[in-house]
Amino acid sequence: MKIHGTAKGGALSKKDFGVAFGGAATSSWDYTSDFSSSDGWTSTASEISVDTTNEEIDFAFTRDNSNQALGRDFDVIDDATWIFRAYEWNFSTLTGQDSSVETFFGFSDKDQDSSSVISQDSLVNFHRYLSSEAKQYGASESDGTAMRRSSDELLSWTPSTSTNYYLQCRRMTSTAFNTNVFDNAGFTSTVNAQSDAIIPSTIISLQYLKYMNDKRGAQAGSTITGTLQQIKFADGVSVAPS
Repeated sequence: MKIHGTAKGGALSKKDFGVAFGGAATSSWDYTSDFSSSDGWTSTASEISVDTTNEEIDFAFTRDNSNQALGRDFDVIDDATWIFRAYEWNFSTLTGQDSSVETFFGFSDKDQDSSSVISQDSLVNFHRYLSSEAKQYGASESDGTAMRRSSDELLSWTPSTSTNYYLQCRRMTSTAFNTNVFDNAGFTSTVNAQSDAIIPSTIISLQYLKYMNDKRGAQAGSTITGTLQQIKFADGVSVAPS
C-alpha cells in the first residue's frame, strides 16, 4: 500500500509516520489538503471542483441524471482500518423538491468517472436532503453493486446553512465501518449519533476518495451547494492522529 503524499510535498510512505497497525493511533496524518493546490483531484463536471484561489472545494450538486464527482487516487488503501475527515463542510443552499438530492462521500475501488449506478466496492457517507421529509446521513456500503442509497444505518439530520460541519468516516475492521457528522472542529459534538454498519469483508482494494451526487433520477430545482475547506486521511489506523 502506498499513499501519494500531502498537498504540500512529495510521496510519503507509512514508515515515514511510524503507523501502528491494528487500529492504534499514529502521530501524523498520511495525507492532508487545504486545497491551495488541486493536488491530483479530478472533476467530472462543473458542479464540483477544487477552487485554489479560495482554497476550498466548491460544490453545487443537482439531481439531473448526470455524474457530478470529484475524486483522487490514493492507490490501494488498507482493507481493515483507515480514517478520513472532512473539515468545515458548509452548505449555502439545501433544496430538495419532490425528489431528494443525494450525495456519497468516501472511498471506492472505482474512480470519479464511475457514477453511483456503476457496480463497485465502496464505503461512504450517504447524505440525503428532501425539503418535505427525509433529511438523513449514514454509513453506506456496496460490494460489487451500485452504491446504496438506503440502509438501516441512516440517521436524521437537518443541517443549517452557513454552518460548519465536520465529517468522519472510519473502517474499524474488515467487517465494521462507521460515519459521523459533528458540529465542532474537535470532533466531539455529534449532530445525531454514530452510524455503524456491519459490512462484508469482501469490500477490498478501495483506492479512490470521491465526493459525488447520486446519478439516479432527475428533479429540477433540487440542489445542495456549499464549500469544504480541508481533508485528512490516515491509513492502517482507526483512531485519529493527535
